[in-house]
Amino acid sequence: MRVYSNFLQFQALSFVPLIFLYNPVLCVDTTAWFNIMLAEPGRVGRVEIVNGNTGRKKDMLNRATVYAEYNGRKSECGTIAVTDAETIKGQTYTVDCEGKPASSVRIVQKYKWNKRKSLELKEVRVYAHVATSHTVEIVE
Repeated sequence: MRVYSNFLQFQALSFVPLIFLYNPVLCVDTTAWFNIMLAEPGRVGRVEIVNGNTGRKKDMLNRATVYAEYNGRKSECGTIAVTDAETIKGQTYTVDCEGKPASSVRIVQKYKWNKRKSLELKEVRVYAHVATSHTVEIVE
């Protein structure tokens, strides 16, 4: 895959919040995951995730990985390292996707918590710049 962009122009662009999710999510499966489809393909700047737990279950989110997906290909953005904070602000994590092209963002938990793979999210924000004819072009 080739990605074309005017880098200087791209740096000057601001990322705007594209998706707000306020509903709590609980997913229990062989691999726990959560997927957000973007309205249009674009470049993901950062993903902010609010842990669904601030108490003793907060480690359920530890080592979850965030991916930017485009045309069926996953590109890893980063992994969450849960802290000991017990406030919502302290349990809000930012993963930098560095402008990776994406049509969706996926959060995956491959590790077990309390003998099963679980993922509980309170809020997810994706900050992205959507491709338009005069900004960033994503070409395969």
